[in-house]
Amino acid sequence: MAQSNATKQQQSRINDVLYEIHRDISASLPAGYLAKIAAYSEQHFHRVFKHFIGESVNVYIRRTRLEHAANQLMFDHNSNVLSIAEKCGFVSLSSFSRAFKTQFGTTPGEWRTIDRDQIEAPYLSDPEVKSGYLRIQNKNLPVANIVKLDDLHVA
Repeated sequence: MAQSNATKQQQSRINDVLYEIHRDISASLPAGYLAKIAAYSEQHFHRVFKHFIGESVNVYIRRTRLEHAANQLMFDHNSNVLSIAEKCGFVSLSSFSRAFKTQFGTTPGEWRTIDRDQIEAPYLSDPEVKSGYLRIQNKNLPVANIVKLDDLHVA
């Protein structure tokens, strides 16, 4: 069954909001501002967002910020925990640490030092995913070649 035009429009508006959230995860993202992007009242925006995403906008933003911070903690060893927290939109180290521990069950500092080779990731419980992961685990990834093209006038 095809989606109605209203549903497609709602999905498009929520996609615009998701783009704005991910464009700069450290930015202040009050629901009123995001509702204006979607061209909804704030109350209606909350209902539509939860319908399409499955969680409230505030929970989504916090989870996305924490997941981004978790990746930064694993891969950016030159930045300290406070600067990573600030880059991910948290205003204090204590609020970041508390939210991080609630989400991941460990402190940001402990997260950074976990030996991930000794831990079985939850997604590897799926046999198909695990077999694919094991097939590519030790393969060298191709190096991307970025090519700068001249501007092209199209209209």
